[in-house]
Amino acid sequence: MAIFNCTPANDKEVTWSISGLSNPWRSQYYQAAYLSTLPAPNTTTAPPVILSTQTTTGSGSSSFTPSVTTSGGNAFSGGKTYTLYGIVQNASGSYTNVGSSTVTMPLPTDTTPPGSNGLFTITAITETSITIFAEGATDTGSGVAGYRVYYQLGETSTPSTYHTTIYGASGQATISGLSAGTLYTVGTQAFDHAGNRRSDFTAGQATTLTAIPTAPIVTERIDGGFVIQWGSISGANQYQLEFKPTVNQVWQSRTTTATSTTLILGQWGLQYDFRVRASKNNGSAWGGYSGTNIATTNPKTPKLLGNYANGTATFTFAEVSGSFSVLIVDRYLRANNALVDSKTTTMSGGSVSWTINSGIQQYYFRARARLDVSSTSLYGISLSNTVQFDRPEPFEWTYAGCSLSPPFDRISGKVKNPNLGFYATAEEWNKLIAKVLELRTYKGLGPFSYNSAEKGQQPKAAQFTQVRNAIASMNSSGLPGPKEAGDTITAKDFNDLVACLNAIQ
Repeated sequence: MAIFNCTPANDKEVTWSISGLSNPWRSQYYQAAYLSTLPAPNTTTAPPVILSTQTTTGSGSSSFTPSVTTSGGNAFSGGKTYTLYGIVQNASGSYTNVGSSTVTMPLPTDTTPPGSNGLFTITAITETSITIFAEGATDTGSGVAGYRVYYQLGETSTPSTYHTTIYGASGQATISGLSAGTLYTVGTQAFDHAGNRRSDFTAGQATTLTAIPTAPIVTERIDGGFVIQWGSISGANQYQLEFKPTVNQVWQSRTTTATSTTLILGQWGLQYDFRVRASKNNGSAWGGYSGTNIATTNPKTPKLLGNYANGTATFTFAEVSGSFSVLIVDRYLRANNALVDSKTTTMSGGSVSWTINSGIQQYYFRARARLDVSSTSLYGISLSNTVQFDRPEPFEWTYAGCSLSPPFDRISGKVKNPNLGFYATAEEWNKLIAKVLELRTYKGLGPFSYNSAEKGQQPKAAQFTQVRNAIASMNSSGLPGPKEAGDTITAKDFNDLVACLNAIQ
């Protein structure tokens, strides 16, 4: 029975032979033995992938082939495993397998470490881990087998703590169990298949992420802005709050050492997004962002404008800005500040009104804006101006009259003196008309028809009657009667007219 013998001679060669040959393989004409990586086809076809051939011719007395050492071309490499086949051929040209052998080539003799450590790339950083990808080491001996990974707290060129090994010409490793927000040095040392390792490092620094604060919340609303607060992170010395209008806007930021800040945005009824992150090294590296919260600024408090005429108080709005759902006018009692009722409009140019024929002076009015967000109603922060309709100040004459002798100087006085002349100037009379109009507005009445006095002339009977009748619609107690053309208007008439006017409540 033929026996196939095969053993590695070194890292690139094998030694092989075949023994125990018998007829017809011991032919007196021809004998051949082959080393192949594939078995013989058991035909007259030559075996495939022949690595080496040994032939013998002669008497046929040889029962074995000589021992042959072959490198097999480029077929063998140190450290790799091969399956090899022994094949023989007899004189008739038939081939057959006489055995197989699996050999592992020894590693070459190598005492030189890799020529370079290659590079590594930091591919991920979390609060407690740093992930690297190492590649690019070179070795002309037994080849690059992998990288030993080291790390150390702080900055150094020779990290001392071994963490793990990356096997292969390239690969990834994660250094875990680190402290958040901390600077570390990461280094790699390449080694080859013979176990040679470089003494130096490829090293670089990375800072783990700082822990993530809790999402910011609104603790107080201010006019056109917010007071924002978030959770603290142990060891953090800076926080960065980012904020933006929710719709189609870019993030803005504010950096602070505190865990709260006041944002005066100058926007009303606008929704904002907020998020925050922390740093333990004064902003040179930041942790991850917190979750995002949203909040809407309160609507702006409008300015209230009011008018009272013909028994109707009408209110409009000014300085309306930002978003709102409704504008509101509240009516209060002056006596105790109790809210009486409210009226609303949804338009910035809208108005509201009350019909109050008398007693308007017992009320005051204020405006506010309301914005309905989801199930919450937001109101303006500040109070609007107050509108109230107070009784006009009492009227007083400017002159008591004038002297009866040249140059007829005017004499000051709050009532008319019957012993003086020239009872009312045009200027005084027109001021009286204006006061009557004020009181009619205060009483909810419209204007009356009148003719203004002309400079240098005293009011005529028709003008006196116009004013007298306008006052009579508000108060007639003690009021002098109407005047006809040619009637004398006395100092008493003037005084009684003003007394009746001033008695209006």
